[in-house]
Amino acid sequence: MSERINEGREAMKGSYSTFMAELQASGARLCKQTIPELSQSVEKAIDTLKNRYGIHSTSAC
Repeated sequence: MSERINEGREAMKGSYSTFMAELQASGARLCKQTIPELSQSVEKAIDTLKNRYGIHSTSAC
């Protein structure tokens, strides 16, 4: 019985390790790709709205 519990525990550890590795890889992709892409998309949308409504950019300083 104890051996089966240990086998199950080891299997869960392996599964958890795999899950965490995939999660970290997804997080890294999100930070490196998706967020910059979203930022560029938002900037483009803002520029489109500024052009549509004739709003000229001004310096914040």
